[in-house]
Amino acid sequence: MWGDNKPFVSALVTLDPDSLPDQLEHIGLPKTMSIRDASVHPKLREYVQKAVDEVNSFVSKAESIREFRILPTDFTEKAGHLTPSMKVKRVKVLEDFSAYVEDIYSRGRKTLSEKTQDAKAAVADRLHSVADSISPSKE
Repeated sequence: MWGDNKPFVSALVTLDPDSLPDQLEHIGLPKTMSIRDASVHPKLREYVQKAVDEVNSFVSKAESIREFRILPTDFTEKAGHLTPSMKVKRVKVLEDFSAYVEDIYSRGRKTLSEKTQDAKAAVADRLHSVADSISPSKE
């Protein structure tokens, strides 16, 4: 989970390769689906979203997970993501999966200049609509 100095809490979700086949079968997907394919499948995302929603029901809105990404790989000690006692090495995870975290926090975020351009375009469109509605038709 991430959230320190961020506008909301997010999570990177990994799939357990040992229990994944049974979970896939439970939601109507082939047991043989790879972790990589499962991580982007809409049915699995919906399944994970339900789990996140359930967890969120026990915490305040400020503590709730607002966004998550399902990773195409599991965290392992061998890859350096876990300690021997199975604790997550946050620095290594962030180093290896920073693109996922960046995607979570950059979605929908626009610069002030982009917002200004969008506002100007919306005003111009509205003015054109008003002008079109009051100008005499050219028939």
